[in-house]
Amino acid sequence: MQTSNQYFGDKMLATYVLKQGECIPLHDHTFNHYTLIISGAAVQFDESGDVGYLLPNKSCNTYLMQAGKKHGIRAEIDGTVVINVMDVGEVGITPPVMTVDMPAKG
Repeated sequence: MQTSNQYFGDKMLATYVLKQGECIPLHDHTFNHYTLIISGAAVQFDESGDVGYLLPNKSCNTYLMQAGKKHGIRAEIDGTVVINVMDVGEVGITPPVMTVDMPAKG
């Protein structure tokens, strides 16, 4: 599984690229977050088993993962891309500040 985090204002996007059968393990949060399936196909599961398919869809590919409810995601095909969108204040992190040192002219 490949993972990365990006920050846009007060939002954090946690990106996962999964191979078939790989999982974001069962877990829960104290905050709601949205999950987008950018490509591929996945199954959402909870303690009782599979809940439903998560698919990329032009009309509705955003799924709400509710606070306090255990959930996990399993890729059904290679190259499944999952993005979780969270409010950094609710997550309790401070986004990193990127600075770029420009070379001196001349």
